[in-house]
Amino acid sequence: MSTADVIKTRVEGNTAIVELDRPRALNALDHTMILALHEAFSQYEADDSVGQYIIRSTSSRAYCAGGDVRWVREQDLADNHAAGDRYFADEYELNYRLANFPKPVAAIMEGFVMGGGMGISMHGSHRIVTPSTVAAMPEMNIGFVPDVGISHVLTHMKATNSVAMGVFAGTTCWRMNAADMMATGLGTNLIADPDAFRESARTKGFAEALDAHSISPESLDLEPSGMITYADWISDVFSGDSWQEIEQRLNRFSTSDADLNDFVEHVKYQLTACNPTSLVACVDLFRRSAEVDLRTALDNELAVGSALRREPNFAEGVRAVLIDKDRTPKFTPGNTADVDVEKWRALLK
Repeated sequence: MSTADVIKTRVEGNTAIVELDRPRALNALDHTMILALHEAFSQYEADDSVGQYIIRSTSSRAYCAGGDVRWVREQDLADNHAAGDRYFADEYELNYRLANFPKPVAAIMEGFVMGGGMGISMHGSHRIVTPSTVAAMPEMNIGFVPDVGISHVLTHMKATNSVAMGVFAGTTCWRMNAADMMATGLGTNLIADPDAFRESARTKGFAEALDAHSISPESLDLEPSGMITYADWISDVFSGDSWQEIEQRLNRFSTSDADLNDFVEHVKYQLTACNPTSLVACVDLFRRSAEVDLRTALDNELAVGSALRREPNFAEGVRAVLIDKDRTPKFTPGNTADVDVEKWRALLK
């Protein structure tokens, strides 16, 4: 597969348009696509006639549904861990590059934005949310941890107690809607009509199109932000120093508030599908990411992720979620109390 088969790149006015074009795979990032994105951002980086980049999907169903972990699993099971190591190293270098790119980079996030999709959207200067945006880091369910620099992004959000909020989003695989994204600062602009915005950007220019089409969340009938509605509870429970402490707070929690109780029960249900080892490793990874720069956070994600991939839980999680889709993984150990916390802490810089 050539790079031309997975992305389309062109210039409209003074804007480089990079279109993710694997609609049948929901734009899942395979290695070819990652290398193609590197190439696309090199193409006009030094071209003064190009003022900014826009990343978008050719399909409104998904911006990008994540990394190609099925392929990584196949390589790992064949004892070719080096292939997966190269894949993630190239992906994380792309994430870091986007965060430090010398020109504005805008991601138009229509539909699903999962895992690796967050990595090619959250690090840009303009993170454009649409009413259909659904974003999440679902790695807990596949025996992995949130990566692509999102451990750093989620612990530096514009939100009360961003570290606890980030740990919550990372461990529960919380599906963030448009209201969540805008309220936490993960989104910089809300656009009601992406097609009209793209046409305006083509004919009038990027800055004028943003001014004309950006609206406030209050102007749309959006589903409320659960992260903000229950921010106090999240802050109280997910500010623990370890997953074991958070889990104890969850188990002890009791309330007569019916709405809050429903929310808490949903959170507990989400956690039943998570790999216990991933939960333990994730909390320490995120708490460290809150204290270090993005480069160090990415290095820590690579170290923890590489170690997790060399355990059976990663292959088992990918099997249960993406291959057999029976959603009944058999993780070992089966509970967090039996996970060696120090093993994962020792990997962090």
